[in-house]
Amino acid sequence: MPREEVQENIIETAILKEKITALTRNLDNHIKENRSDYKDLHKRISDLRDDIQGELEGHRNEAKKMMTWRWMMTGVLIALTFAMTAVQTYSSFISSQ
Repeated sequence: MPREEVQENIIETAILKEKITALTRNLDNHIKENRSDYKDLHKRISDLRDDIQGELEGHRNEAKKMMTWRWMMTGVLIALTFAMTAVQTYSSFISSQ
């Protein structure tokens, strides 16, 4: 092989090594950025999940309170119905005497 071809091959090899090194550096930087982005995304998703769970727990507590009021009002209405029926029955009994 002539000397010039050997020198050109050496130069081309050096250029290819530099390109590969640059690509490797860029890939490493890209991987680091992706990992950072994934960490941020995971943190945001976790925070949103915690917020949703907190709101859901608040709605559950509110629903429990409303169910308590519902049963309380049902009891009051049953008591009133009983009282009205008893008063009507006794008034009918008294008026028939």
